[in-house]
Amino acid sequence: MSNVIQPLHLLVIALAGWLSRHLKEVIDYLIEENRVLKEQLEGQRLRFTSKITALTMRHSGKRSFVARLCKAGLTA
Repeated sequence: MSNVIQPLHLLVIALAGWLSRHLKEVIDYLIEENRVLKEQLEGQRLRFTSKITALTMRHSGKRSFVARLCKAGLTA
């Protein structure tokens, strides 16, 4: 195999770069959202609803935790 960059390699590199930037933007957004929400709590303790607690207690490998929260309508 030659050392020349093939079109498929270029596509994979471009896709990886885009994905990396996108994930960084998502993480930055979530960090800022958490900061704002913590600021709104003003030192109060974070309390989960009984629905969320029940979902975490019966955690199984069948479905991810986030998928169960979405199904229960507890996420944005």
